[in-house]
Amino acid sequence: TFNAGAMALTAPVAVESPATAEGHVVCLATGQALAAVIESMRLWGPTRLVLMARLDPATRAHVRRMARHYGVYDRIDYLPGTRGQDRAAIWANAALLIAGADGARHGGHVLEAAANGVTSVAVAQEAHLDHIIEGATGVLVDPRQGARGLGRAVAGLLRDPLRCRGMGSAALVRTRSMHEQTA
Repeated sequence: TFNAGAMALTAPVAVESPATAEGHVVCLATGQALAAVIESMRLWGPTRLVLMARLDPATRAHVRRMARHYGVYDRIDYLPGTRGQDRAAIWANAALLIAGADGARHGGHVLEAAANGVTSVAVAQEAHLDHIIEGATGVLVDPRQGARGLGRAVAGLLRDPLRCRGMGSAALVRTRSMHEQTA
């Protein structure tokens, strides 16, 4: 029988674990979303960021300053204009994509990630509603949540690699079925 009185149970202290996903985060954003990406990296743990967009000299200098300020400079690989097998290798080792407002009109970045089985975290959620099914093929982050909201979304996926891979697989299946050529 149980005592009807209060019983103290010990509970573990909740501590956020660092990112555990293998691979890196890909980003093709060049606008304001890129600043939020750099700032949010502090919340991801040791995961690297691969920037594949071409940045003008002023933007690249700004990104460099921000990355140094936040202590993440040594975790960023700048690989603009990567094509062919090198680009395929980047996608093959990617844990997820962060998509911003640039490219959102056509969803090209999200579609490229999905075609490679990579989950997307989209910042400009209104623009990506056609390409991401929230929680199934990716995550939509309200732009008003800023770098903290973005960082939490990315860190959550990186800490749960099985969920991340599952969403990427669902995105791949959805993309193939939507763009499949019928005979």
